[in-house]
Amino acid sequence: MLAPSSPAASARSPSHANVLTTWQQSMALLTHLWLPTLSVLGLSLSLAQTLESARIFVPGLLSLMAGVLLVYTCDRLLEVGRVAAPLRGFLWLSAAVSAMACVICAALWPARLFLVQGLLGIAAGLYVWLKHYAAAKTSIVAATWCIACSLLPIQQGGDAVPYYLVITPQALSIALMVAAGAIMCDYKDEVVDRAAHVWSLPLYLGHGRTVWLTSLLALMAALLAYWVRAWSLVATAALICMLGLRPSLLARPLLGPVLVDGVLALSGPFSWLMAS
Repeated sequence: MLAPSSPAASARSPSHANVLTTWQQSMALLTHLWLPTLSVLGLSLSLAQTLESARIFVPGLLSLMAGVLLVYTCDRLLEVGRVAAPLRGFLWLSAAVSAMACVICAALWPARLFLVQGLLGIAAGLYVWLKHYAAAKTSIVAATWCIACSLLPIQQGGDAVPYYLVITPQALSIALMVAAGAIMCDYKDEVVDRAAHVWSLPLYLGHGRTVWLTSLLALMAALLAYWVRAWSLVATAALICMLGLRPSLLARPLLGPVLVDGVLALSGPFSWLMAS
């Protein structure tokens, strides 16, 4: 049995609660920013390992990771009131550093990166306006991640941008997995979305049909990857499929996105294990 709080403890509780709130926001913020960055790293490594005669173009990979960090940082900065004031300075620093990294990479390798970065920047701008529409948001996230992971960090047969890679089975498998993951990340926002009259797919379809949809997307991703024997992507798609069967777990505010991005990030270690 817990003893009643002493007056001194009660006097300390508001500041203690504020410290906890700031600490929790800090952890959530770091997770929100860095796990997607690790996800594109893992997917890019897996893609390079499964494509014939492909290798990682390091400046493109750095540009991709910096771009993802920039987009997710700006997304948080635009959500006024959701981030404590002490943490907004960190967000501005993160945005400045990641933007500078993108600019430096594009300036040093303009023919290889500038056009692709511009297209992805336009897509990120559209996302800000379209994220309140469930199908549009899911489609643009999946397409953007597919294009970014295929074109920025992958080099194959010379210095030209390998535009054809976006229609390979491996890239389409990544697009389907990211689409499933984007839908799963909507579970955590159901209360807020319902209050704001934003009809995400879990709200529009209900949990039962959403589970079927994410399972179908993950299964299609696994089949495409299996077709070209991309075993790291097969394993990742299988985990995404299993994860989609637990909407109650995915609905937890911090845990849901951690699980989705964490599974996508595992594609990198999977590719290394299956190549060795």
